[in-house]
Amino acid sequence: DLGETEAAAKTYDDFLARFPENRLATEVGMRRGLTLVAQGAYAEAVPWLARAAAKPGFASADYALLCQADALLRMKQYTEAAALFASLPAKFSSSAHADRARVFTETSQARDRMEATLEQIDQLGESLEEPRAESARLLAPDASQLRQIRETLRKIDEMNVRSEASLINLEMV
Repeated sequence: DLGETEAAAKTYDDFLARFPENRLATEVGMRRGLTLVAQGAYAEAVPWLARAAAKPGFASADYALLCQADALLRMKQYTEAAALFASLPAKFSSSAHADRARVFTETSQARDRMEATLEQIDQLGESLEEPRAESARLLAPDASQLRQIRETLRKIDEMNVRSEASLINLEMV
């Protein structure tokens, strides 16, 4: 519920203002970032989560890193998100979140390969435009060619009529 999220955010802000050096400050800061994520304020959440993820010895640093990457993903900053997801298993090899990060990394790499393939297809399509136009020109005659074809067919019809007339005259003779 947004009302509860706002109340939690105020409580976290008050705690951090009063006790910035407290041993729980990193945990509270991460939770403050998570309230921002819950409110859809991803850009504001990222610094909170990044500070928690970078804090040496912080027990939930792996989760903070995962949430930071997820916030970047929701902001459509795919490259940055992918880099963070890829770094999680290396930084936190025993993390319960390492498998999720690996799956995202593999998915991201597959997406990158697909985008590269689609770009190649687009380039191929562009390179085929001139041959397509030439094929169309050869298969579909223009107005001038159609006039020549009609004139030739008219002449052939005239010759057929003359030939038939000549045959009829020969038969009469």
